[in-house]
Amino acid sequence: MDPSNPLYVHPSDGPGSLPIQEKLIGAQNYRSWRRAMEIGLSTKRKLGFVRGTIPRPPIVPVPPTTPAENAVRTELWETCNNLVTSWIMSSVSDSIAKSIMFIESASEIWIQLETRFSLSNGSRKYKLSKECFEIQQQGSTVSEYYTRMKCVWEELDSMLMLPRLVTITPEISNFLSAVEKQKEEQRLFQFLNGLDDCYGAQRSQLLLLNPLPSVENACAVIQQEESQKDVFKGGVTIVESTALFSKQETKGKCSICGYKWHPPDKCWEKVGYPVWHHKHKQSQGQNKFSQSQYKPKSSNNGGANNGGGSTFKRTAANVTSGASSFTFTSEQFETLMRGVLNDMKNSGTSGADCTDDELEFVAGMLCLSAATNHALYYWILDTGATDHMTPHSKSMLSTKILKILPKINLPNGQSSEITQIGQVKLNNGIVLKDVLCVPSFQFSLLSVPKLTKDNNCVAIFFPNFCVLQDLATRKVLGLGKKVAGLYHLLNVPMDSVDAKLRNLVDCHVNKGLFSCSAGVYSKSVCPNMFSLWHHRLGHLSVSRMKNLQCNELSSVDESNDTTCLTCPMAKLTKLPFSRSESHCTTAFHMLHMDTWGPYKVPTNGKYRYFLTIVDDYSRATWIYLMVHKSEAVEVLKFFLKFVDRQFGAKVKCVRSDNALEFVKGPCSVFLANQGIEHQTTCVDRPQQNGRAERKHRHILEVARALRFQASLPLRFWGDCVTTATYLINRFPTPLLKNKTPYEMLLKKTPDYSQLRVFGCFAVATNPSRVPDKFAPKGVPCVFLGYPAHQKGYKLYNLITHTCFVSRDVQFHEHIFPFSDSSATKFFQPNPVPMPKPSTVYDDYPTIPTPVTNLHTDDPHLAQHEIPVQSVTQTEPAVNNNEPTSTNQTRKSTRQSKPPTWTKDFIVPTIKPVANQVTSPVLSSQFHCMLSVLETQTDPKSFKEAVVKPEWCNAMNGELRALEDNGTWEETELPPGKKAIGCHWLFKTKYKSDGTVERKKARLVVQGNRQKKGEDYEETFAPVAKMVTVRSLLAVAAMQGWDIVQMDVSNAFLHGDLIEEVYMQLPLGYVGKGEPVQNVKSNSNKVCRLKKSLYGLKQAPRQWFAKLSSALLSFGFQQSKADYSLFTKKEGTSFTAVLVYVDDLMITGSDSSQIQMLKDQLSSTFHMKDLGDLHYFLGLEVTKAESGLFVSQKKYTLELLQEAGVMSSKPYKLPMDPNLKLQADVGSPLQDPEVYRRYIGKLIYLTITRPDICYTVQLLSQFMQNPTSVHMQAVKHLLRYLLNAPGQGILLAHHSKAHLTAYCDSDWASCPMTRRSTTGYCILLGESPISWKSKKQGVVSRSSAEAEYRAMAITCCEVTWLLSLLKDLGIKDLHPITLHCDNQAAIHIAANPVFHDRTKHIEVDCHYVRDQVKDGIIKPEYIHTSQQLADVFTKILTVDQHHTLLHKLGVSFSENSQLEGEC
Repeated sequence: MDPSNPLYVHPSDGPGSLPIQEKLIGAQNYRSWRRAMEIGLSTKRKLGFVRGTIPRPPIVPVPPTTPAENAVRTELWETCNNLVTSWIMSSVSDSIAKSIMFIESASEIWIQLETRFSLSNGSRKYKLSKECFEIQQQGSTVSEYYTRMKCVWEELDSMLMLPRLVTITPEISNFLSAVEKQKEEQRLFQFLNGLDDCYGAQRSQLLLLNPLPSVENACAVIQQEESQKDVFKGGVTIVESTALFSKQETKGKCSICGYKWHPPDKCWEKVGYPVWHHKHKQSQGQNKFSQSQYKPKSSNNGGANNGGGSTFKRTAANVTSGASSFTFTSEQFETLMRGVLNDMKNSGTSGADCTDDELEFVAGMLCLSAATNHALYYWILDTGATDHMTPHSKSMLSTKILKILPKINLPNGQSSEITQIGQVKLNNGIVLKDVLCVPSFQFSLLSVPKLTKDNNCVAIFFPNFCVLQDLATRKVLGLGKKVAGLYHLLNVPMDSVDAKLRNLVDCHVNKGLFSCSAGVYSKSVCPNMFSLWHHRLGHLSVSRMKNLQCNELSSVDESNDTTCLTCPMAKLTKLPFSRSESHCTTAFHMLHMDTWGPYKVPTNGKYRYFLTIVDDYSRATWIYLMVHKSEAVEVLKFFLKFVDRQFGAKVKCVRSDNALEFVKGPCSVFLANQGIEHQTTCVDRPQQNGRAERKHRHILEVARALRFQASLPLRFWGDCVTTATYLINRFPTPLLKNKTPYEMLLKKTPDYSQLRVFGCFAVATNPSRVPDKFAPKGVPCVFLGYPAHQKGYKLYNLITHTCFVSRDVQFHEHIFPFSDSSATKFFQPNPVPMPKPSTVYDDYPTIPTPVTNLHTDDPHLAQHEIPVQSVTQTEPAVNNNEPTSTNQTRKSTRQSKPPTWTKDFIVPTIKPVANQVTSPVLSSQFHCMLSVLETQTDPKSFKEAVVKPEWCNAMNGELRALEDNGTWEETELPPGKKAIGCHWLFKTKYKSDGTVERKKARLVVQGNRQKKGEDYEETFAPVAKMVTVRSLLAVAAMQGWDIVQMDVSNAFLHGDLIEEVYMQLPLGYVGKGEPVQNVKSNSNKVCRLKKSLYGLKQAPRQWFAKLSSALLSFGFQQSKADYSLFTKKEGTSFTAVLVYVDDLMITGSDSSQIQMLKDQLSSTFHMKDLGDLHYFLGLEVTKAESGLFVSQKKYTLELLQEAGVMSSKPYKLPMDPNLKLQADVGSPLQDPEVYRRYIGKLIYLTITRPDICYTVQLLSQFMQNPTSVHMQAVKHLLRYLLNAPGQGILLAHHSKAHLTAYCDSDWASCPMTRRSTTGYCILLGESPISWKSKKQGVVSRSSAEAEYRAMAITCCEVTWLLSLLKDLGIKDLHPITLHCDNQAAIHIAANPVFHDRTKHIEVDCHYVRDQVKDGIIKPEYIHTSQQLADVFTKILTVDQHHTLLHKLGVSFSENSQLEGEC
């Protein structure tokens, strides 16, 4: 791809390849951060992704773009978009990153950040304008002060949006120049206003200039003055930085002695001289100090009178009065003090007068330095510590005091308590997280592993110091000094460490002291002039300083140079890699290893990686294809055994990078146990494993050439790299003196006679050996390489799409079948129809299903061949999707639209023929009902219904019924009570022939506002189980009973309400007997409920209690298996009633008994006779000659319409068989409610669709945090439903009354919990009535245990069904045959002895043994291919899936077969 293309990604681009120095923390730095991001993104040509100018490619490609090109472009766009998103997230704070983590588009993230943090121009301008006059230098350097001012000016300029001028006249140009000059003067005044008072003279001089200088020129003048001050006051600055006492800022001279570097109240003339001073004895003989005895002295007199001692006096004064936040170590301060004494002794004045008292004073100063030593060496770097620990709780931030004090174990066997946990912010800017406060410690320990992980840095240790360097920006974060064998962190700001002070810290305090005399340095006074000029020249290197033509440097002695710590901080770079000249002298002395992958397209054997092993001596290369990177350890073990057995050599050293499969896990332990040295590269330095890296490049170059030449599909890349390795081992190389690796290793010249052109057309003998004299003896193939363990050629059969090895081959090396369509004509005299390539409609790539595997039995090498492939050298065959001819009729891509005249008619939905389900056996009434159900819609709110007269009449009828029933009475709301709300629901009711019976409006109370104990007590009311519904329908179909349906009008209104409940007036209600009006009532009255209403929490319980009492009074008995089932038996007649709230299903052997029950119910309640059962709880029931057909077609079509997949191509399987769902794969969904809604509807669809039961239970496990992968699986399932939306179950009419159960389990199928999946199905005759797919609650130790648990769950369901069927008049069903495909589980169920394999299984699982013993269950073995329960435990092949569903009783229409994707 062209590098100028915005979709181009450079190999070096990654999440950390766009370093932004300043992270976004809020509105205060948003504009500067945005500018830095725009600059960085423009350098990467990715600015359009945040501005929205590079949109996502459309789903439907626009001609002339092909679907393949559009798919590639979409993938590139998503890669670049994710890369830009990672750059943005890495440049913002952690809290902001969490808030934008789930936004998919980078442009949306950019817009959201702009909305959140961009302040209004008015408020921001005011703040910036105010800062221009408030910023002060306050002791900072001129450069830092000017930088702060410049940032404010630049941001203020960016907000001044002036109109663009089309034409510029001379007058306009002069005006703009004057405005610019005025703005420049304003900035000059602002800059000079914030300077410190010490630059007052320079400020006055600059303001007297005419014209006024620019801000840049003024800054340069001030910087020159600043540098001169540093030169002429450098000695004093150095001495002041060593002070231990606080310094009060003084201005002017001392009024007592005349010197200006101390205030009068601290003058030694007033407070007395120190014991080591030469005037100390003189002051002892005098009385108390009186200021009148002394007169102010000038600096000149003081200097003249004191002579050489004046320098020492001035120095000592600054030692006691100087101020600095930085202190020396005890050793450095001792050196400094010894220098003071030596200077006194060598000065020729009073140095010889030093007494023991003076030395004791110096010792006291040293003790004070040691007491404050923690200011410099506060943290000790510890590479073995797991956490940061400190005894100083005052320096911790965001502390958390622990109630239970844990303990930390010490190396001496003792333990110390941890009192707090918090954060510590060091002066150098590093923030230490989760710091443990251990008061008993004497020092603070800094955990190097935790520090490098939290701050994304690396610690580099040198003999005398260490450096902390950021991995992304290469910036030095901190420095450490080695003291007494330990590395101490310099806890000071990196930008404020003075260069000269660093020299003192790193080396030693210089022998002499810096002093100033008349502003001129001399070599005797300042011996380290080399460091001074090194700092003046911007840390110029020593070699460049020698070449400078400067008189001032002619007398500088470079021998006094000391190590500069600023230079590595500013100039530290990666060291160059020298060419390695090392070469082993024996084979297998050293191995170089590296892994490659994963590649986006797996091979035919599902390989995505390969491991490369290179022998250092012979350069022989071995390559092993792998499915997962974790296989590298086992491959290495196999290779070491191979080397030991075949060559009798022992590997001594293995070199690799820091890949996790090598440095962690069992690999390092295995190599250590074998005594093999494992050498790894440094972090982020793959060049140290250069031989393996270069070998990878060579292999891929040859492999690409082989593939391009043969035009092979990408899935054959595994054969390309293995063949490339085979050839490279036979290439001569200059590194081996033009010998081949094959010759170096096996000591013989390779044979090139068997080489053929890779990917060419070949004809081999027919491997199928069909005993047909007229069958072809040869098959067309493609040459794919050289197998390692067989003397033959690896071939790909173009007819059966399988791989095999043969030695009887004829090659046509100028023909390439995948690039030239004439090849098929060459080897096919009689054209054989090849499978048509199917278009991929899936939302994610599917992995081809293996068909056969090629196994090799010879474990030895053929003629000592060098193995170049993995243990399974030949890959499985691929699916039959290969195009064989390009001369195919082109299919139009134009979308077909219905004629315009059909817009006024109701016509069938235009969709693929595969989605149509023909039902020639259905009645015309049922067809009419389905047509009405698919086209009818009901109002969703009161506003939609009140404008239609038919719905107003329905609401009036509902209100009249409630008033006649005495449901409420209007009253005032009592004090302390709260009225709950209500709303309307609308539904169209149909007759059995599909015609509209009536429009029904129902008033529902907002029961969610009720409070337990005040408005209600108990709420539970039983409803019919769906297994009971199917069982009753199956029995009715088997017995040939009539089934009718009845509905109770206002069922909940019949329940008597005992609690005191108040309700607001309904919408449209204006008074008793008044029609509904579209007005809002202004009445303050409420309704006190006397009877139940729909929506009340206690309404279902009150209604069911009244209905059950009525049925029991009619002579019915309540079933103990399902309390919603009522049965009645009189003589030979049998009647059953199934209740689901207010819907009743009635069936029985005597129609007169059914009619009598109808009359009894109608006399007690307001009932509606809906006729024969056709539509019950969303189930569509159809009578046919073969039995009852139950489906949910309308429900399915509504679900597919909601999901928007009606125009998609269907799938043949409910889920991709190669997909393994996990919780942490994919990006989280922005709206997980959509996923949960789909799963809830799919769960209800499993009532009549056992084929999706396993997939739905698998997807329902991720409802808490669904991801995009889970949503793709849901869409896959929906498109499977599109295959046959009218599919259902057939409850057979001619069926025997016996139960048959099937149970199965998929052992450890869950990749996250390793729990097994249980599946079972139970058939009544040939009718499926109960099935389930569920993950087991515990982990099974074996497949037999998992199968045994599945048998236990199935036995429980069978026991319950026996009780239910007994109530329905079906008796004497046992023994129940229980089919299981695991003989071990069957033996455990039949064996009453507890042994090692079953003693850990719960007692409740052994319920199976009791059932077998009692003769209720009879376990039988069934072959896996005949196990119906396999549908509920795993995804099968297409043929097996359809076969088992047909046996299960799932009904397929003759014309409902689909052509879809797996």
